[in-house]
Amino acid sequence: MNNIAKHFNWFILLVLVLHIVLKLAFISQETLYTDEPYSLSIAQQSFQEIYAQSLQDSNPPLYLFLLHIWVTLFGVSAMAAKLFSVLASVATGLMIALFAKKFCNIPTAIFASILYLGSNVQLYYSHEIRTYAVLGFFIMLSMYVFFSLLRSPNKRFLILLALINVALLLFHYTSIYVHIAQGIIALLHFRTHTKAFWYYCISQIISCILFFPWILTVFQNAPSNAGWIKSPNWGDFVNILIVLSNSKAAVVVFALLCLGVLYVAIQKPHMLNSSWNIKQFLSLAIWFIVPLVLNYIISQFSPQFLIRTLLFTNLGLCILVGYAFSVLKVGKYIQYTVAGVVGISYLYSFSVYQPRPEQWNKVVPPLTQKSESTAVFVSPWYTYRAFAYYYNIDYFKNHTRTLELLSAEHVHFLDNPQTLDSIQIVQFDTIHIITCRGPMEQFDSVLTSFRYKQLHHSQYWDMKNAIYVRSHQ
Repeated sequence: MNNIAKHFNWFILLVLVLHIVLKLAFISQETLYTDEPYSLSIAQQSFQEIYAQSLQDSNPPLYLFLLHIWVTLFGVSAMAAKLFSVLASVATGLMIALFAKKFCNIPTAIFASILYLGSNVQLYYSHEIRTYAVLGFFIMLSMYVFFSLLRSPNKRFLILLALINVALLLFHYTSIYVHIAQGIIALLHFRTHTKAFWYYCISQIISCILFFPWILTVFQNAPSNAGWIKSPNWGDFVNILIVLSNSKAAVVVFALLCLGVLYVAIQKPHMLNSSWNIKQFLSLAIWFIVPLVLNYIISQFSPQFLIRTLLFTNLGLCILVGYAFSVLKVGKYIQYTVAGVVGISYLYSFSVYQPRPEQWNKVVPPLTQKSESTAVFVSPWYTYRAFAYYYNIDYFKNHTRTLELLSAEHVHFLDNPQTLDSIQIVQFDTIHIITCRGPMEQFDSVLTSFRYKQLHHSQYWDMKNAIYVRSHQ
């Protein structure tokens, strides 16, 4: 570890290169799925149209504004759009290294960088055309400025933090937990950093004033409890910990390491080196734990306990574990042993290939050669953007007429199989039914009543594709 520390800059450069290689390895094979086509479709529109859309959306608009600029410069292809998130994820890795080096020590920066590089969940979301990877970068930027403010309170950091923190809320509302965690950390340092505490309070007041005009929109579009997200239980909490830590084994090892360091700090402080600072340790723990716990509690009433809304806590986890490892004053063989146990428990389950639950890029392209006597029905209705992207990119780009253009080619989107009754399906010799995360059986019963027989059935993860032919007997 000491040898690596001597060549820290080269090590970070190597890690960044590995980030790029790993994150680009299979990106061309990935499909658009769930909300990605929506993001890409909205990003094609003007700033005014995006703003108008966001006034009716439960998500804030800042990511879509930035994505609009990106696709304007680099095009509407899935690869180009995903590269925006990849770039943000790589930049986050750099920020982790810079943060840990400045506010902890070089060994923490090295260890945290490796943990972030080997995170399955970070790799997964680095490919998504959604806000989470970009939000992670801005959260790291916020934390960097926040800790700089604690160390050296001045007006420059105060204003910069206020602007970054209001931006966090305009990326995703659950970033409010970052604000709360920072507030608790600032309070923890109140006695020794009184001026910094009050500077932070002023910074937050400025953020609130800047965000206030958007408050009404937040409440108007707040999701109800009637959505698909359910209130979490203890099993869900444990599962989130496992995903953030890559494996069950890593959860145990990380917990033992952090609790062990606390025990040593109390009982045998001579076993900790000069880098040890109890407030720094607690600050990193707050960064990781407080958002998790608060999200879990709030989700009992307004469910939002999802790995994507908690992705940023992995950043605090990586630095916390790295710091806990770095402060142990032990022999190099024990150090290597601890590093090996932590590394193996975390990295053995790492996978460069992170498949998506939907495979539109495999299901849709063959349908572009269908005949006039063939109809396609896709469920649920909201998947039409994903279908259009792989069926005819020009239809996707023409976002105001996408459904109309697809309907003209006998491609229809519906939620209820009974809707088939209102369409003259008997005019078609062949019918393709594509369902995404939904049952096929209801469609089968309806088509059977019209004397269609299933000829072929295939499944791609959460997607099902069935071909029916009409019997003329």
